[in-house]
Amino acid sequence: MRAHVYDSYAITADGRLLHFDILTAEPDLERARSFAQQWLERELGGSKLTTLKECRFCHMESVDEAQANEVLAAGYAVLKISGF
Repeated sequence: MRAHVYDSYAITADGRLLHFDILTAEPDLERARSFAQQWLERELGGSKLTTLKECRFCHMESVDEAQANEVLAAGYAVLKISGF
């Protein structure tokens, strides 16, 4: 499966910069931003709510089977890059 990759950055309440990719099956920037915010809230919880600073289309790439299954089940997958 080939996925659309959205390069994303967020700032945590304690000032850390998080860099991660949102992987989707369809090219839809607004949905990618929504997925990013949902994931951040779920991962970091309401008390550590982050600010999504950027989410933009970067490229398409082939994903492994686990990532493909996650995209198909949830609509997206996340690849953590730095700051976690």
